[in-house]
Amino acid sequence: MGGAATKNLTGCARALVWYVKGVFMDFFEAREMIHLRYELRRLLAEQRHDEARPLLARLRGLADAHADERPVLEPEIARWECSFATAR
Repeated sequence: MGGAATKNLTGCARALVWYVKGVFMDFFEAREMIHLRYELRRLLAEQRHDEARPLLARLRGLADAHADERPVLEPEIARWECSFATAR
């Protein structure tokens, strides 16, 4: 082990890419999307509408960061916005 080059045990050093709802995203963005959806569902169930605004803005930011993925995410964002608007 001493002076030998270290071997990458995880395979290649490329970024992890996940396929989420018809969209290719890197691992951290996909994980954040899952977390945002969970929090939005929780806030909707607890009727805490004002707290959802920053989460919706972050979801929209993720969509804006990926122009090719935006068409897939826009309907979901619109559904969330309608859910929070009609639940008031």
